[in-house]
Amino acid sequence: YAISEFGYRASFPIEDLFFSPSGSTELEDPKDILFDPSEILSSNPLTEKDYRKLIIDRVQGVKNAWILAKEQSALGIHVQGIYDVLLQVDEGHLPDRIIREVKALLNEHRNLGEDFDTFRILQPKKIAISADIIINPSIEGETVLSNILFQLYEALSPKIRFFNQEDLRKMGLDLPAVFDGPLPSHGFILDEDLEKSELTLVGRIFQSALIKRISEENGVMQINNFSLQVNDEPVTGETIFLGKGFYPVLDVEKILRGPGGIQIFIGEIPYTLDANATIQQFNLLVAKFKQQFKRVLSLKSPLPEPSILKESIEEYYSIQESFPRIYGISSYGIPGGTTARRRAQ
Repeated sequence: YAISEFGYRASFPIEDLFFSPSGSTELEDPKDILFDPSEILSSNPLTEKDYRKLIIDRVQGVKNAWILAKEQSALGIHVQGIYDVLLQVDEGHLPDRIIREVKALLNEHRNLGEDFDTFRILQPKKIAISADIIINPSIEGETVLSNILFQLYEALSPKIRFFNQEDLRKMGLDLPAVFDGPLPSHGFILDEDLEKSELTLVGRIFQSALIKRISEENGVMQINNFSLQVNDEPVTGETIFLGKGFYPVLDVEKILRGPGGIQIFIGEIPYTLDANATIQQFNLLVAKFKQQFKRVLSLKSPLPEPSILKESIEEYYSIQESFPRIYGISSYGIPGGTTARRRAQ
């Protein structure tokens, strides 16, 4: 009976055993029970992706970052543990300040036997698109075009998204997976977002992928005369290589106001476009997209929800209560009127 009672209590969910509420204040601090996951599951950066997450999360103005292993030094000597750092920076930020902060951050977190050699900032190449697009007459042309521009903006330079702990738990990630790698300051970054923006992909543009993005936009019925320009130079072919050290930037002004650009049609009739309204709607989409990943980050993990009270777990009915009262071993004690000898027995 006693063994089965102990087994019954040991089978309670761990949430009930550790976190059941009670009127007692002896365990007010969760640290009295277990460490918080953010204190014991995170680590210093170890992999290339860990370093990328660290830079993007900690240094303001860095849109993307890449860590490249060097195979030989400038003298031609084979080396290991030496890396070059490439950075993609948002407009309006001083390159010198960013490189200085990235250097300090990496030196603070680098592993034994590792060092970082050169730091370079990628340069933008402006991408303009010319096309005749026939749209559904029931949808406003400015709305359709602003959505098209946003899709092109995201296709050319995928955004690294920031998530909080709740977002990742809803995606099905357990706590060890959530806190794997360096502890973030502004948001958790998914490996899949880093993989979508690998350096080999950032420097290439696939024309068919851009056409597909446009055609999938709501209200687009047909695309004609599609062409692409890089830094005002027309280019042909399915795959466009920007060259080492460059990344694409959508030239919205030229698309809307320059020669060529995107022309909207309703049937065969040209649509008179309000360029200012289109740019305003596009900027709102970009701002909204960026803002949704800039929420307050809390690393504190919520306590598990117990299903029963602590008093219910502690409640115990002794096996002694199951014996007849005449035995005198229950909570009622020895029957009254017994002799001293009997009590001693």
